[in-house]
Amino acid sequence: MKKPEKWPLKRKVYEISWDDNAGGHGWTKPASYLADPCSKCISVGYLLYEDAKMVKLVQSMDGSFGNVDAGVFILKRNITSRRRLALCPTRAPPRV
Repeated sequence: MKKPEKWPLKRKVYEISWDDNAGGHGWTKPASYLADPCSKCISVGYLLYEDAKMVKLVQSMDGSFGNVDAGVFILKRNITSRRRLALCPTRAPPRV
């Protein structure tokens, strides 16, 4: 078995608050659809990718094989707040 890589631990972790309008009402009147407020969303994850338009967070990384989950793309124009989180180092329990 491959030795686990350290790259997931080197990634920065962020909490990002953002607005989203995910109105999935089926058939409805335009006025009703337009009256829907934006949903307030919060995502927490490893920063995998960022450019001028978007941020890509993933919630899970497989350190053994370098795989990531599907994660979430967030448009920067929808971000209302962003903060970096500090993760506490963990120790393996002592062997008995």
